[in-house]
Amino acid sequence: MLAGGGASVVLRFGARIVRIPRHPFVAERFRVAAALCDLVRDRLPVPVPRPLQGGPPVMECHARLPGRMPEPADAGPELAADVAAVLAALHAVPVEAAGAAGVVADVWSGVLDLAERTLPPAALDRDMRRAFALARDREDALPPVLVHHDLHRANLLVAGRPARLAGIIDFADATIADPHWDFRHLAGLGADFLGAVVAAYGRATGRRLSIARIGRLADSRAGIDRAKALLLRCHDGIDGCDPPAPSPS
Repeated sequence: MLAGGGASVVLRFGARIVRIPRHPFVAERFRVAAALCDLVRDRLPVPVPRPLQGGPPVMECHARLPGRMPEPADAGPELAADVAAVLAALHAVPVEAAGAAGVVADVWSGVLDLAERTLPPAALDRDMRRAFALARDREDALPPVLVHHDLHRANLLVAGRPARLAGIIDFADATIADPHWDFRHLAGLGADFLGAVVAAYGRATGRRLSIARIGRLADSRAGIDRAKALLLRCHDGIDGCDPPAPSPS
């Protein structure tokens, strides 16, 4: 087993990766991720997973992509340029095409709204409420694009020395949102690396990103992750980010 969080269990069988969802919402996100990978495969400069046919439909199964998770020592200018190029390409995918693949706009804002409406008030501590406010803040936001939304280093694959980007995995959190969301985890490879990616992305797209906004969104991670975990543990109606309809009387 490679991982086993609250959302899914990740297994490796030889050259195959299998992810088993723990909740119907996660199974639906896997379905959307498979359709999205088909959409972006020929638009991105690096490989993405190719879902394998024939397995249980609620699982995500694909061939393991070559490469390793990057470490801070890998965070050179070559890798920064590669990450900026793949984000520029991803953010150029027409939002209408992403929507046709099942990608929902601002899906995580919907999850946060559902958390506030349905979780017990005692579960919403100060840190979670602060995270909600940070996530909803629109200061310095840019027009929405297709975003990966979970681009931490475990979802980046690199190869070689100096390290070059060899692939991107796990599109299950993809949504249509402010492009700043795709930069919030990159400081995990160093502040200088984040700055280099932002600069290269700006040159490629003409978009001016706010480092301050990226930092604010990064600070929202723990609270958002906790809200997701609590919802997945206790709420069966998360599929569409709405509570279940009342049963007819």
